[in-house]
Amino acid sequence: MRYFLLFITSFILLHVQQSTQDKDLRKNNVTLTTLKKELQSQTENINIRLSPGGLSVNKYIACRTKLMEEQTGVELMKSMVENIRNEENFVQQKLYMHRSNELDKLISKE
Repeated sequence: MRYFLLFITSFILLHVQQSTQDKDLRKNNVTLTTLKKELQSQTENINIRLSPGGLSVNKYIACRTKLMEEQTGVELMKSMVENIRNEENFVQQKLYMHRSNELDKLISKE
């Protein structure tokens, strides 16, 4: 009888231990599956970004270069406009001085 109770107790303990291990394994398997799905999702996102339909590294570099060229072009145009304005002001001042001199000559003649 004693051995029988010992056998049953050990069987129950072994079963409880086995079920606990099964639960842990299932929990770890769910965690592992979740991690695999997340990794697969991130890999797909990277592949989409690098695919021909997505933004590739070369396209990114080309867009960035074009943007920098456009910004440089805008800055160059601004400096050209500023130079033209300065030249226009200079010409207007010269013209004013010339007209003023011409008026002075006319006034002095009279």
